[in-house]
Amino acid sequence: MTDASEYRLEQAYELIRSGQPDEAIAILQSILQLDDSNVDAWWLVANAVTEPEEARAALKKVLEYQPDHAQAQ
Repeated sequence: MTDASEYRLEQAYELIRSGQPDEAIAILQSILQLDDSNVDAWWLVANAVTEPEEARAALKKVLEYQPDHAQAQ
């Protein structure tokens, strides 16, 4: 992962924590367009979305790329 991606993940995390999930999701989608296998981005998406189906889909992606991800299990 590049420093830029890591910085953007941190930005998204802070946006989620501060109650701005839509802004976080926009950042995460741009990350995932470049790297669909970014487990950290999928994990944050799962925590940012409000629809249970969307969260489940994101968690499935986490487990697809990292089957031993304890929190996603």
